[in-house]
Amino acid sequence: MDYLPRLTDIFLQLNGKNRPSFVPKSDFDILARADAGSLALAQQRALDAGVRADDLWRLWMENRSVLPDQAAKLKSELPRNHILQRVLAEHEMVLCFIADLDEVNAHIQMLDSASSTNLHIRKLAHIAWHLVASEEHRCREEELIFPQLVLHGYASLLKVVHEQHILISEKNRKLKELVYGIDGTDFGYFKYQTNELTAFLVKNFRLHIFIETNIVFPLALAVIKDPAVWQRVKDLSDQLGYCGYHVL
Repeated sequence: MDYLPRLTDIFLQLNGKNRPSFVPKSDFDILARADAGSLALAQQRALDAGVRADDLWRLWMENRSVLPDQAAKLKSELPRNHILQRVLAEHEMVLCFIADLDEVNAHIQMLDSASSTNLHIRKLAHIAWHLVASEEHRCREEELIFPQLVLHGYASLLKVVHEQHILISEKNRKLKELVYGIDGTDFGYFKYQTNELTAFLVKNFRLHIFIETNIVFPLALAVIKDPAVWQRVKDLSDQLGYCGYHVL
């Protein structure tokens, strides 16, 4: 049975002005049975119908009791040594750094002064270094995986993801430059800039990883059927190791 039309309708209804007060058991069953690729394709159709990516992310966060854990579903469908397992693991590491960034920024905002020797500033520098280093992960995605999806007709989706990559990379580098230059910067200005960059990175990293985990990579798994393609991606990725997460 083709559940895709109903899956798409579920996302559109959850995003609509007249959202249902409850989800019928039949829809629960459809969501539970659907594979990660079908859920991804339904979300892509919702985007094509005019749902914004951040609204899709919001409705997923607001309906966790209804919608399945897409990352867990995707992981369960992947062979243990599949390259996407590594990509998903890297996403988890990035989310940990982003949570730490949010926390350390809150501490910094309460300070009246600080230098590069301050514990929170040192932690911020550590996080900033890793966020910039994680851009190797972006190269793996854009150079090895995304071209295959373009061949299958998902160029517009990947254009959005590419634009997110560029903006996030720019803010990563600004944060690193800011924290490594703290000793020559007015602390009030430093706090303001740190707060602005943190707000951007926390929101946009989480949205970006949501799009990749919920839509991009399940679609990749569904449409790239040639094992040789995945093996080629894995062979090239093995030369990089885990991107950006090395001992300082």
